[in-house]
Amino acid sequence: MNIGRYSMEQKSPLYNSVAKKIEDYIRNEKLRPDDALPSELKMTEMFGVSRVTLRKAITILVNENILYSVKGSGTYVKSSKVERQMYKHSSFKEEMISNKKTFHSKVVEFSIENPTHEVMNILKISEDELVYKVKRLRYGDNELLLLEETFMPVELFPDLTYQIMTQSKYDYIESKGLRIKENFQEVLPILPDKEVASLLDVDKQTPILMLKIYSLLSDETIFEYSKIYYRSDRYTFRLHAIRE
Repeated sequence: MNIGRYSMEQKSPLYNSVAKKIEDYIRNEKLRPDDALPSELKMTEMFGVSRVTLRKAITILVNENILYSVKGSGTYVKSSKVERQMYKHSSFKEEMISNKKTFHSKVVEFSIENPTHEVMNILKISEDELVYKVKRLRYGDNELLLLEETFMPVELFPDLTYQIMTQSKYDYIESKGLRIKENFQEVLPILPDKEVASLLDVDKQTPILMLKIYSLLSDETIFEYSKIYYRSDRYTFRLHAIRE
């Protein structure tokens, strides 16, 4: 593959510029976790730098968990799993900012319907009260991370729209002067059904993690019930527990 040589400005240390060019190369060539970078000799030719400078650039990216090196084998792209802190009540937007990732959402379903018995019981509403059913694919650095299926009472949010749900749900709720207090979560390892597997672009035999979550406002009103399906190859759950 002939990708040419990069000209490097030397206003900052050259190895910093090389590190950025390596990141650009990974992105442009769509390299995936565990894909190998070109050889050291090839990269010195690609970037027009010495081996010493190249090694310093690679060290920077190794320290930033972007690359890893195997002695006698080469340098590889490291998996960039998103870390979710289970003890925090964070929005997807806040998680992505914490993980230093860009983010966006794609709404694949937005409808108003009668609640199922499960949704009715969790939201504590009657069977004739309508709910929004919203399915969103959520991306970090343009990589598909999860599928979220959310149910919210129409009576609480009569002005909710498709467009609003392409953005942060919690930003919308808090912009209405409502205070989000807490949530309750249950994590389950599952095999995805046909629809979930298709939307997440995984095989039906690939285990994923499902998070069931319902959230409360400051007045104890349950305002959402969600099932979130995480690609287990792109998400890590972390919990800090203290022995009492």
